[in-house]
This record gives sequence, structure tokens and C-alpha cells, in this order.
Amino acid sequence: MTDPNRPLWYLTSDPHLFHALPAVERGFGTTEKPDLEGHALWFKDRCTEIIRPCDKLLIAGDLTGGGAEPIERALELLDELPFEKHFVSGNHDPVHPSNPKATKVQRRWLQTFHSVSPFLLLALGEGNRQRRVAVSHFPIFGDAEHSVKERFPEWRLKPHDRWHLHGHTHNKNQHVHDGKQIHIGIDAWGSPVSEETILRLIENEESRSL
Repeated sequence: MTDPNRPLWYLTSDPHLFHALPAVERGFGTTEKPDLEGHALWFKDRCTEIIRPCDKLLIAGDLTGGGAEPIERALELLDELPFEKHFVSGNHDPVHPSNPKATKVQRRWLQTFHSVSPFLLLALGEGNRQRRVAVSHFPIFGDAEHSVKERFPEWRLKPHDRWHLHGHTHNKNQHVHDGKQIHIGIDAWGSPVSEETILRLIENEESRSL
């Protein structure tokens, strides 16, 4: 029986807080006058509506579009969230290892996040339902949003046998795709995705292959 008090994981990516283009594309303001504050508060509300103080949030990259001021504003906003937060870095984040100054800026990010890494292995669920999934900002392949040519191949994980959770594509219609990959981006789901939703997706896909 599932313990109702067990901390649960919630996963998302690509909030792009205080970044004009994504804010406008999500309906916040216009190109001439983007509503950056409204967009940021929308993301905050999507989190606090479903995530309990005992739960954990994992953001898989692209917190902002870059820049010292937007990053600080985004980190300060996340500081207000009452639950544990973890971060897997993406191409827009200065803490990604592709940035030569990543180690210098990481200290500030660790004041907000319990961990910051370029990818990780995460245990979802418990008992017989538990799955250990890989989490990276980048898909292994299947970058349908940006261009025909898949960008940043040197920072993508090599093909592996685990389920692979990722962001980066901004594809609203991309959930399970290209084998054992799951897009967890905010554009695809509209809010962070619960570990229960991820487990059900995995179980449904695995049952089809039997």
C-alpha cells in the first residue's frame, strides 16, 4: 500500500522565467510588451497548486533564457517555494558544464536548489513499481522543435536501456516518443508532471510490448 505521506517527485523543464519569447508564446503579453512577471507567477502557481511541502520538484533545464538579472529574479522566485528543489542544467543555464564559468556560478544556484547536475539517475515509485529513470535536459534524439538538425549532440546521453526523461524540445504534443523517451517540458503538460503520471505512462507502454 502506498504511503500517503511519502515525498513524491514532480518533474518539469524549460520554464524560461523572465524570458520574453516563451512568455509571449504562452500567452503572456505581446512581442512589444511581454508580461514577464505574469508568466513567472503562472509557473509558480502551477507548482504550488499541486506540490506539497513534503514533495520534491525537479526542473530539467532552461530556468531562464540567460542573463544575470533574469537568473537572479528566477532564483529568488523559486526561493519562495516551500518544497525541496533540484535542477538538471540545460543549454541556457550558466551552470551547464558547457559554460567555462559553470563552477563559479554554481554556488548561488545551490542556495536555491538542493542539487545541480547535468544529468542524473532518479528512482520513481516504490516496491514492484519502482523505476530508475535517466533525466537530462536533452533528448537522446527526437528534437522536433528547433530544427531538422539536432543541436548539442556532444551533451546528449548515449542511447541506453532505461526510460529517458527530458526537456528542450518545447513540443506541446510530445509525451512518450522515439522509444523509451518522455518529454516532461512545461509546454507539453502545462504544469509539473507527477511521478505517478510518469509511472503510469511507463507501465502502459511496457504493457503494450508484452
